[in-house]
Amino acid sequence: MNEIPMWWLILSAIFFATNAILIAALAFAIFKLGSLMADLKPKVESLVVRVDSVATKVDGLATTLQNTVRNVGEKASGVAGSASSMASTTSKVFERYAPILGIVLTGLKILGSINEYRASHRKPELTERED
Repeated sequence: MNEIPMWWLILSAIFFATNAILIAALAFAIFKLGSLMADLKPKVESLVVRVDSVATKVDGLATTLQNTVRNVGEKASGVAGSASSMASTTSKVFERYAPILGIVLTGLKILGSINEYRASHRKPELTERED
């Protein structure tokens, strides 16, 4: 039979020892990780409770905000309706008095033109000088 070379046995022993050390290190790391997870579990559970309470508060705020936006929209719509109504009323009043206002303004222009005409055709008055 053929014998296994010595260098092969040494190389196999090195790989076996390295593998055993790595498995032991991995087992130790898993054990430490398990204990760390056990320590973190209560903290995570308390965070879940806090996140749930925050989510509830955010839902309440969203509902309040939605109601506020709806109320503001309704009030803005009412204000816009009031402004439109006022503009309509003002235009109706102005339409009623527009002919009178036009006549008055035309009369004022005519009076201004007449006064200007008189001023330009007036004879200069001679004043006596006192010595």
